[in-house]
Amino acid sequence: CTNLSSLLHSASSSSHHKKMSNSPTSSADLCRGINAPSPPSLIAERGAGSTLILDGGMGHELRRRGVTIKGPVGSQERFLGVALANTEQPSVVRAAHSAFIEAGAGAIITNNYACVPATIGSEVVPHITAAGKVARESVGSSKALVLGSLPPLKATYRPDL
Repeated sequence: CTNLSSLLHSASSSSHHKKMSNSPTSSADLCRGINAPSPPSLIAERGAGSTLILDGGMGHELRRRGVTIKGPVGSQERFLGVALANTEQPSVVRAAHSAFIEAGAGAIITNNYACVPATIGSEVVPHITAAGKVARESVGSSKALVLGSLPPLKATYRPDL
């Protein structure tokens, strides 16, 4: 989370980002309460050379479960329903994560790929926070990991940072 926190701090220092966000939330707030093991401890716990199966296509699964997906393929509008599902339909997102775990995924990725200003406006923090919360709740008593998603650089931060 330290690397993500540094990246978010760098991005929030740019004048471009300040124009896009009215949120006073610091990058540290995004990571608060996340107890993420380091990569070396994951390797030690799972064993070197072991295979970790990740979840599948969340957008497709959410659509299959009733989340509205509309707009031209490849457009930001197309991602809107998936991004808003974390706050508007968390039980659907939770069910999708749980289904991937039940199917054998050892790790699920937070549903925040589309939670960028280009898709949902400047107030991204509540949606990203909800994505992490729903993912952690979905893990339950399983040993599945929750992995954070870094959205596409082009739609998130200035590429020259």
